[in-house]
Amino acid sequence: MLHLILVATIVHGIIHHFHSGHHTPPHHNGMEQHSNH
Repeated sequence: MLHLILVATIVHGIIHHFHSGHHTPPHHNGMEQHSNH
């Protein structure tokens, strides 16, 4: 199930990029650690 993790990471990255302007607090650290810029 590597595809599911890959898609989830990409989708989360895109969403995080769009929410970057609002500076939302890391409420879910489970995925934040993978895409920690």
